[in-house]
Amino acid sequence: MTSKKLKKTFTAAFLSGSILLQNFPALAAASDTTDWLKESPFRQDITTEKSTPTESVPSETETVSPETLSTFQTEAETEAETEIPEESKSSNNTASFLMADNSDTFSQILQEATLTPSYTFDSLNQDFSWKELKTELTRRINSYSSKWSVYLKDLTTGNVISINERAQESASLIKLYVMGAVMQEIQNGNLEMNDTTKHLLDEMITVSDNSATNELVRYLNKDHDHKKGMKKVNAFIKAQGFEYTHEYNGLEDTSLWYDADTKNTTSAKDCGRLLERIYRGEFISHLASRQMEELLLNQQVTYKIPSTIPSESRVANKTGETSDCENDAAIVYTPKGDYILCIMSCEVSSKSSAVDSLQEMSSLIYSYFMNRDTSKVSRQVEATAKETD
Repeated sequence: MTSKKLKKTFTAAFLSGSILLQNFPALAAASDTTDWLKESPFRQDITTEKSTPTESVPSETETVSPETLSTFQTEAETEAETEIPEESKSSNNTASFLMADNSDTFSQILQEATLTPSYTFDSLNQDFSWKELKTELTRRINSYSSKWSVYLKDLTTGNVISINERAQESASLIKLYVMGAVMQEIQNGNLEMNDTTKHLLDEMITVSDNSATNELVRYLNKDHDHKKGMKKVNAFIKAQGFEYTHEYNGLEDTSLWYDADTKNTTSAKDCGRLLERIYRGEFISHLASRQMEELLLNQQVTYKIPSTIPSESRVANKTGETSDCENDAAIVYTPKGDYILCIMSCEVSSKSSAVDSLQEMSSLIYSYFMNRDTSKVSRQVEATAKETD
């Protein structure tokens, strides 16, 4: 099974066009406030596309979507791989540039840049098996020099692929667990879901803001003490049975680093289990699960797993990035069955290459789900149900 990467020049046009299309609703009007009591509409019936607000660069040390996009555009011009620069233009600047261009050029870009995955595969129409998918993912993971791990779960059949399950640097994936701890305190009546709490949760998840995260951790302690609030986060993590996850330090603010030589950790499987419980309405409570799902569906950092998913499907995800890590954990809702996909890569020598590899694996997995024989899947589910009975 081989893959063919689209020409860099086209990729640059595609990415620029996609960003504009994703951000157009945000350019046209301000986004509505979150309806925290509304049930999530995303189950079996997917009829509308999500309007993704304009991506913004959070005030954190992590590298986020616009920087990676800037690197891709640089590659298209130089035909050589480079490291992602520490400072680059945001996606807003990309959109503004396109809007300022003449209408003929802009129309041509829109015609050429369709909302399809950035990668195509020779095996796209091949009905390859789950076992073959695992073999191919394992081969890819083992060929990378850096630390990679993958967790994939078919939410219809229950089939799981877990490769290199271990503790790795979490980066902003730790925010999934802070979100859970805050929701638990709200459920217990120790915190109120007021406008401030809603705003901080939204900032922490949808644009990965570190300051909002640190503030929410302080909220977990009655004295507003961050270190004591972090103990609450870790107690919650332990109580929920997440084996490889621990928060050692606050984010970005060095005054909140209590063990500077140790990184916050999680694992692909821990993230996958958390997302599955949200998906099934079993994390904290049904209402809390729907609220957390809505936050993830409103994610604005979408250059990894979501960038490979066509508009026929939806993604609820949380990313994590540092100077040498590219992580993404997602629920993917498709017309042919939903799945959980978590990919972590650390100690990478090239963040651009890591993003390429992550996107290629995500696109391969999506191809598997969209091209599998659904009648076989139904028979497998029925057979499993009979065995359980």
